[in-house]
This record gives sequence, structure tokens and C-alpha cells, in this order.
Amino acid sequence: MKSDEDWTLFGLFYGYSRMNRNIDTICERGDEMAYFSDAKEGDEVYCTRFGVGTIIMVCPDCHYALMVTFEDGRDIPYTIEGIPAIDDMNTQTLFYKKDGSN
Repeated sequence: MKSDEDWTLFGLFYGYSRMNRNIDTICERGDEMAYFSDAKEGDEVYCTRFGVGTIIMVCPDCHYALMVTFEDGRDIPYTIEGIPAIDDMNTQTLFYKKDGSN
């Protein structure tokens, strides 16, 4: 069972996803081949901008399907392709830590 804090974070995460992208047809983008299609909570990741992080939430029905917390305390949502929800970035910056030499 998720804590109240988890559900609050999920509500903000889901709301942010819905507010920033028009996704009336959720997950009809062929995500089965996306980089993070098999992501799980607790997976270690590396962002080229923020460094090492951990996936703390996976919401496959949202445009921003991952919430990642970084060592500096930031929580950043990402698409299933590893694209962050900040700065209008359109390129993948998030990768599995095990895939690199970090």
C-alpha cells in the first residue's frame, strides 16, 4: 500500500503530465519498444544533466511515465523514452546506469 505522500506525488505527477501534454489517447504511441518500457521502481539511472538517480515511480498510463529522484534531492518526471519534463528538451538525457560506464 502506498503512503499518503506517494499518492500526493502521484497526483502531482499525473496532473503535471496531463496539464503539459494533450494526451487524450494515452499510451497509443507504441511504447513497447521505448527505452524505459520495462522500468521498475528502484532502478538506478543516470542523467547527462543531473547525474545518478533512482526511479521512484512508474506510471505507464502517463505521458511522463517515470519519476526520478536524484542525489541532490530533485524529483524530475521523464517520458518512457527518457526525455525530461523540463526546459523543453526534446532529446533523451536519462539512461539505465548499468548501460554506461558511470
